[in-house]
Amino acid sequence: MQPISGAVRLVLVAGISFACFLAGSFCPRAAQASEVTPEVDSANRINYAGRQRMLTQQIARNACFVMAGIDPDRYEGKTKTAALQFETSLIGLRAGNANLGLLPEQDQGVLESLVAVEGLWTTFGPAARQIAAGDLHSVPMRQMIELNMITLARISETLQRIVSLHGRQAFDKDLART
Repeated sequence: MQPISGAVRLVLVAGISFACFLAGSFCPRAAQASEVTPEVDSANRINYAGRQRMLTQQIARNACFVMAGIDPDRYEGKTKTAALQFETSLIGLRAGNANLGLLPEQDQGVLESLVAVEGLWTTFGPAARQIAAGDLHSVPMRQMIELNMITLARISETLQRIVSLHGRQAFDKDLART
């Protein structure tokens, strides 16, 4: 191997640095909280709160498929993914998450409602994950079955609070009922 001369090394370093600069310019980057406007926050908040209702039902359905022995490997993964999405969104709705386009919630009523959902989730989420992993003991099965509809009802109430607070200007309230 031939040693690289100082001039060639300098050109290589400059070329690699420039290539990294260009590549970095086109790569997506995490959003900053300062980039999340109140309008974007409101739209995202309504979207994520609505998705929570759907995820609640997907988690229960997928765990039921595991309990029934229907393609358990597939539905284990789907349950875990939906549970992670639910958890991430729930935390983001309360505390904010720039990557989700959410600012921290300021309304005390919405915060109380989200804390109530978090309280249910502390049992519902682990029970669903336990079932998804194939642990079919009666306790997690009963917990998931009992808390599914309660969690759904509570997240629906939370969505209505969020819509009434954040959806005044740019959101059709009838859409939240779907």
